[in-house]
Amino acid sequence: MAETIKILQQDHRNLAKLLKALERQVVQFEDSGDADFDIVRGVLDYCLNYPDLCHHPKEDVVFRHLLARDPRVVGVMGDLESEHRKLAAQTRRFAAALHQLLQGKGNAAAWFGETTRDFLEAYWKHMDMEETLFFPIALQELSDEDWQEVDREVGQMVDPLFGGKAEERFKVLRNEILLWDEIAP
Repeated sequence: MAETIKILQQDHRNLAKLLKALERQVVQFEDSGDADFDIVRGVLDYCLNYPDLCHHPKEDVVFRHLLARDPRVVGVMGDLESEHRKLAAQTRRFAAALHQLLQGKGNAAAWFGETTRDFLEAYWKHMDMEETLFFPIALQELSDEDWQEVDREVGQMVDPLFGGKAEERFKVLRNEILLWDEIAP
């Protein structure tokens, strides 16, 4: 299997951990009006950076190779690059809602809850589509030579949270995820 697809699948497993951490904070916020905003900001910072700047561009390269093989793939799974732009916009709305909440603006609590739930739903739905349609189709349709070209094009980008040593800005979030992994069934 190509190195790029392995990395993309691992990215999804890692992102699932982040989304679960965010879900826990949203539930806590809705129950008590408080949350660990270091974790919420960490998830947001990560999603503004790694998926939008590294992960999705890798998937876009795979998608373009897949389209070159069979343009009908858009009819099966939609336009992946367009989906990535929509997720980026959803992430920016989540950022705006968090900013408004932390600034104590008007009805920010309701908007934060709704926007964060929309963000989570969009990400879960998107990853599910990629896991059930995009990755299997790409693995079936792309040749070894295609995958070698994809691997060359995407190069190696280090994940700032899960790639070995976490960057300083992600330490609180990484500790939360590691702790939850230990206690979760």
